[in-house]
Amino acid sequence: MDTQEQVNYTSQLRQMRILAEAALTHYDLGTVRLSLLAHRGNTIFRVTAMNRQRVFEEGEESVLPESGRFVLRLCDPSSLEMPMLQSELIWLAALRREAELVVPEPVFTRTGELVFKVMVEDVSEVRYAMLFRWVEGRFVDGGLSPSLLERVGTFMARLHQHARYFTPPAGFIRPRWEWEQTFGRAIFFEPSLIDSPHQKLITPKVQHLLHTTCEWLREELQSLPRDPDNYGLIHFDLQQENYLFHQGEVRAIDFNDCCWNYYLFDIAITLGGIAGRPDEQAMRKTFFKGYKRIRALPAHYEERLHIFTAITIMKRMHYLWTSSTPTTQAAFPAYLQFASEHLPQLMNPKVRST
Repeated sequence: MDTQEQVNYTSQLRQMRILAEAALTHYDLGTVRLSLLAHRGNTIFRVTAMNRQRVFEEGEESVLPESGRFVLRLCDPSSLEMPMLQSELIWLAALRREAELVVPEPVFTRTGELVFKVMVEDVSEVRYAMLFRWVEGRFVDGGLSPSLLERVGTFMARLHQHARYFTPPAGFIRPRWEWEQTFGRAIFFEPSLIDSPHQKLITPKVQHLLHTTCEWLREELQSLPRDPDNYGLIHFDLQQENYLFHQGEVRAIDFNDCCWNYYLFDIAITLGGIAGRPDEQAMRKTFFKGYKRIRALPAHYEERLHIFTAITIMKRMHYLWTSSTPTTQAAFPAYLQFASEHLPQLMNPKVRST
């Protein structure tokens, strides 16, 4: 980023830290240390707290430190409204209580709130704040093996099985992913409408491929059933950076994007993380083995997965294309090449049937 962008970024981070410190005064955490984890749509801090626990020993009062780790999330009110954030926490609580899955546990404020608005005088930004207990575990990154991915498949099936029978309470509201949100407009990837350094890469041939893909996806999605066996609440971002392992147990974090959607879409996002690996087919096989241990997959699921794999490619490409961050934009040419090779294969009936 250039000098002015760096100044703006630093200034915004300073404001986020001030808001974070103000938010933490709503909890009984004592002295805390803040460490920035992410600053994108949301701003995420790791919170290391030292609770001052009072005990009595030999007639004298002593104070013993009790450490704890938490995650503080600051959300832009323009992205998700309060009822949507509260609904995410309702589902997390249900997953912990009813499915016995290890997912983030929200922490109440002293006044019994899970989400609240935080404002500070002389700070222009306003955010919603929520605190979660730290989820212990480790990310495997390049060490992901077929046997580990099998456990991820089982975890996802348990999550989907819970979603299948979940009855949302009154006032529960989470986004519903709809085709028109991203692909329903004719201007998709229209070079003249977006200021991008890669406009010249969107040639007439590429535009034809993208528009053809959009039309194919529209037709395919219209044929898919939206019954409870196929459609419900999903994580919607269960990539390697959002699932971890603790003593062999799979755990998941970051449910910020959870929404009503097709279960196969959730699967496509997770399997997208192993695309191109030499052992991709073995990995997919073990994932499905783990999933089917808990829950049956729909008929022709492999063929239908091609639909959602194509959507994830298009979504990723559109994100890189419209990003205002130079480092993100720089990844667009290579990903466009990847998409140009894979989208025709996904639309080919002969390929989809193999």
